Amino acid sequence: MVRKFLISICFISLISFNSRCQGINNSIMLDWKLDNELLKEQINLFVDSVKIPSISDKLVWINCKIVNEETTIYTIGYCINIVSLIYSPPQLFFEVDGNTVCMSIQGMEDFVLNDESLLSIMKSVFPTQYKYYVENEIYPPPITAREVLWELTFKEGELMNKKIIRH
Repeated sequence: MVRKFLISICFISLISFNSRCQGINNSIMLDWKLDNELLKEQINLFVDSVKIPSISDKLVWINCKIVNEETTIYTIGYCINIVSLIYSPPQLFFEVDGNTVCMSIQGMEDFVLNDESLLSIMKSVFPTQYKYYVENEIYPPPITAREVLWELTFKEGELMNKKIIRH
């Protein structure tokens, strides 16, 4: 009886897991939640104040560099090209007040997005680039824009320094 119960639980778990995995290919999976209110505030300030003229298809992009146990440096910018996600793949996605954010973690370069995930992201976030890909069967050439990055240094969860970098 116990064996049948355990087999049933395993079977139900497998079906549930398989359904979740199939859903990954249909949209960006947003299972992460940002708890640092100061970082959320800075992301919202970035979105409200840094504009890219004539580019509406974009994601907020964060590069995370863990310096030591106490200090982390976050670089915030925009991802405007699917090609950027190939060469600097994010390890996680999350939302901050309705804005999708992707985050790359330095030192995690062994993990990349598979082609299905890239196409799903391109279709939902970069529809013009997706159309180009469908028509030409290659990734579109990168879009260029004047880049503004914010470099935020946090120590023990507190914002210690903010630097604005313009390219």
